[in-house]
Amino acid sequence: MASADGKLAVVLTGTAGYSAALLGGLEALEAAGLRPDVVVGASGGALAGALFATSGGAAAAREAYYGFVAKHSWQDLADLDFGGLSAALRRPHETQGLVGGERLFQALRSLPLGNKGFQHTDVPLFVVTTDLNSGQALVFGNQTREQVAEGLPYLLFARSESDLERVNVATAVRASLAVPGVFRPLVLDYFCLVDGGLRARQALSVAAAQPGVTRVIWLQAGLEPADAFSLVSDFAQQSAGAGLLQALTVAAADAFDPHSADPALANIALRVVNLATSSAGAVDLVRTQALYESGRRTLESLFETAGSGEKLLANQPNTTVGKLREVTDEEAGPRWAWTVGAGGNVLAVTDRNPTLISEYGFELDDALAAANRPKLTPAEPLANPLWLRGQTETAGLWSLAGWHLWNGCGYVCRGVVSALKVAADAVGLDVLWTKATKATAEGAATLVDTLRDSSPAVAAPPTVEGEIAEAEAPVADPAAPPVPEEVSAHAEPDDESATEASASA
Repeated sequence: MASADGKLAVVLTGTAGYSAALLGGLEALEAAGLRPDVVVGASGGALAGALFATSGGAAAAREAYYGFVAKHSWQDLADLDFGGLSAALRRPHETQGLVGGERLFQALRSLPLGNKGFQHTDVPLFVVTTDLNSGQALVFGNQTREQVAEGLPYLLFARSESDLERVNVATAVRASLAVPGVFRPLVLDYFCLVDGGLRARQALSVAAAQPGVTRVIWLQAGLEPADAFSLVSDFAQQSAGAGLLQALTVAAADAFDPHSADPALANIALRVVNLATSSAGAVDLVRTQALYESGRRTLESLFETAGSGEKLLANQPNTTVGKLREVTDEEAGPRWAWTVGAGGNVLAVTDRNPTLISEYGFELDDALAAANRPKLTPAEPLANPLWLRGQTETAGLWSLAGWHLWNGCGYVCRGVVSALKVAADAVGLDVLWTKATKATAEGAATLVDTLRDSSPAVAAPPTVEGEIAEAEAPVADPAAPPVPEEVSAHAEPDDESATEASASA
């Protein structure tokens, strides 16, 4: 529904667990008479925007999300991908993730999103994702590249009407929620899609580029200005996953500077509101209702301070800043922090004392009773050992562990052999081994020769009758004394010898 001052676009960004705070902000917008004409979401904002655009309003979106949280804990949505982990170990060059994302996708389809396409939403919806192949934003919406003019500051996924029919809202939201390194990316055509929060600033360009949009409210959930002690208390003892999500939130917020806003925003009345909800865990669905009420109350307080929602958008930023400066607390100090862009059309406001901490952190039950709101009973997560046991049973971890154990033993054995060889080379054992081998061979040869020389002579074989054995003449030793010739008894004497013998007789 376009207003007299032009259409209103709402940009929603923040990690998945903070979707509730963004939904609370949407309810405050509707209560102030500011129903969005266009909704653009990235990461957790994609989930909140999709619920709002497919449910028919903030109240219906809230009930749908509460039902979702009452049925699913974060563990129900995290299907550990042991096969992907195995592939990452064997093929680290391939893009993988620890969580498969199929359970999350099926849970999203159980919401009002269902199988709805972008052309069937109640409010025009755009979902921002990030393509790892190019590093650029890829936008899903109810438009095709054939329908829009050239020169858009973003890339649409749909090239034709068939692409609009092929990809539904749940698929785009699943891609925009895929924290890189945690969730397996969504591979779609030649795109490798992950968390849209990496390109959160692009969501602002998408909103400003829509025809007739002259006002933009950007709701950012997840950052909270605090001193160093608070930051240590909040994040030093949290998990690596929570730290990663917070780092992505910081990076997304840092991507936008009101003083260097895109020139395309010069004619846009832009209001950036930081709902400051980081004191709750990024995946802490148990605090869903506290986050929702805090986001709603923060925006309501801002509208009340500015005069109304319309005045927040219509007044000059400096006029609003004068009113924000008046709100202070004796103990907590000023309630609001603000920055006015150099062009005078951008106002960024941060809640320095968010309701989540000041009130709902300890008195949520009393606040809900005073507002006549029912209390949400979220699904409690299982104990980690039980959850991991269920994951191993469904994912076949034991066979996978056995396979890795077998291969690991092979790696260890080959490593030990290689290490021994390297050690042997280092101390010269290979040279000693060669010398020992050579000495052993020479000793063996000498022993064989000695045994051959000391063995007894072997008698010549007897001659066969009728044959004359030809004996080899012995080789005379020149140093030996001459041996007198012996006359054979059978030899025939010569004549002179015979005569002398007869005379003697």
